[in-house]
Amino acid sequence: MSTSVILGFAFVVFALMLTGLALTAREFLKASEDPSIRKGGVEDPSIEKE
Repeated sequence: MSTSVILGFAFVVFALMLTGLALTAREFLKASEDPSIRKGGVEDPSIEKE
């Protein structure tokens, strides 16, 4: 394998890693802003269900 091929693979892996990090951060921020989508949370007894 030549150096340029290895550099290309490294660039692709790095780009995929940054994409995954960005998506993970976006999902974490979405979950921390909206508590209604949390799984297994304790229900608030002051909220009445219809």
